[in-house]
Amino acid sequence: SQSRYGRAHIDLSECGHISLAKEIDIKMRIVNGDDIFILMQLMSFIKEHNKYAKKTLIITYLLAARYDRQMYQYDTFDLKVVTNVINSFKFNKVVVFEAHSNVTTALIDHCVNIAPLDSTISMMLRANLNMVLVAPDIGAVKRIDAFRFKHGIENEVLIMNKKRNIKTGKIEGIEALGSFDTTDKIYMIYDDLCDGGATFLHAAKYLRSQNAKDVRLAVTHSIYRDWE
Repeated sequence: SQSRYGRAHIDLSECGHISLAKEIDIKMRIVNGDDIFILMQLMSFIKEHNKYAKKTLIITYLLAARYDRQMYQYDTFDLKVVTNVINSFKFNKVVVFEAHSNVTTALIDHCVNIAPLDSTISMMLRANLNMVLVAPDIGAVKRIDAFRFKHGIENEVLIMNKKRNIKTGKIEGIEALGSFDTTDKIYMIYDDLCDGGATFLHAAKYLRSQNAKDVRLAVTHSIYRDWE
């Protein structure tokens, strides 16, 4: 993609062969409005040159995946806005890497969610029963439970709860729910996305304060936008 006349633009001058394709796979990150506009340009091109091909969209990062509901009265439902655009192109299949919640798969037609790191993390856990799986906040518990059930994980799980200042949005602290023994344990914090990183930094700091010697982090999407 490139910038042309102050807007995002995609050059498809070398894609004339697309008219002969029976199947078309599109893989992209949808991070902002420019990416949405590029997808619209691409789908307009495909409709013009090969509207009968089977189309699959592979989304490695989905804009507004975390804004999966209306947060307050008269709020916009950002994820639904994005998914409505995607659905308008009538893909035969849409694959999303770590959709964050099942709201995404419910909103996108023919959607499949995959977690690229699950198999790797499950092998690490099974190879070391002293490795503790950490849910860094209450919101991660459902994801951790689904992961353990799918892969048959029997390792210990540590659930953490964070305290956030409602007015500033800043995390003021984090602690574990219940007692635990850190002796000879490896702590694996596993979540779908690291944005500012504050939750994980607070979690690691807390675990270190409890004498944890080995604290690790695994995330699918790494943004690191505003480290604290």
